[in-house]
Amino acid sequence: MNESLHRLNAREISIWCTRLTASAGVVTKLREILSEDEKARANAFHFEKHNRYFVISRGLLRTILGRYLGIRPEYVRFAYGPQGKPFLEPSLGHFELQFNLAHSEDLVVYAFSLGRMLGVDVEWIREISDIEEIAKQFFSPLENTDLLRAPVSQRREAFFNCWTRKEAYLKAVGTGLSVPLNRFRVSILPGQPVRFLDLEGDTHPISSWTLVHLTPAEQAVGAIAVADPCCRIVQLQYSDAEECLASFEDSKDSFNR
Repeated sequence: MNESLHRLNAREISIWCTRLTASAGVVTKLREILSEDEKARANAFHFEKHNRYFVISRGLLRTILGRYLGIRPEYVRFAYGPQGKPFLEPSLGHFELQFNLAHSEDLVVYAFSLGRMLGVDVEWIREISDIEEIAKQFFSPLENTDLLRAPVSQRREAFFNCWTRKEAYLKAVGTGLSVPLNRFRVSILPGQPVRFLDLEGDTHPISSWTLVHLTPAEQAVGAIAVADPCCRIVQLQYSDAEECLASFEDSKDSFNR
């Protein structure tokens, strides 16, 4: 393992969860470390809050990756897969470092590993008027049966359990929604063991995957799918972007350079 990656354990998956809030000064500093195309993407948002969420989420991603790689965050460069999944630009020479991120409004979750495919997703548990119609369109028949079995008070949570677990898997394999959500099955009921139940079309057996439920905030659910049956999940929780930045040793000095 590269010496600069010594803080990332080879057998662990590191999860970082935080809210996308920060002072105006910190947002400005995070914007400064973005690439020109990232700044253009931020400026394309119609609402200022979405511009701010993007700047904070990408700035934090660059800062965390820079610490793992031992380089300044502005030197981190990204490439993108056919479905838009980001990965480190090959010229950086750190093929072993894998990462993924997801956000829902002001909540973001990052996942990092060494040499393992992974995907993460997160959603706020919120009211959806046509939840059963959406499930019929995207979930497998047996998942729909499970959803209707859930008590009404748990149905929204079961829906978002299913959605985030499926999204996490699709992001791990890098296919996005080009693979129909109803082609594979996951457990969805609250209190039920979290696992894959069927992976139709995947050349890897179910036993080669780990599926983990995440609780990144009250009234939010998430999931991580990892192509490793024996990994350990380490979740780091922060109240906001500034607390996350302050978690680094000597973070103020390095961030203000």
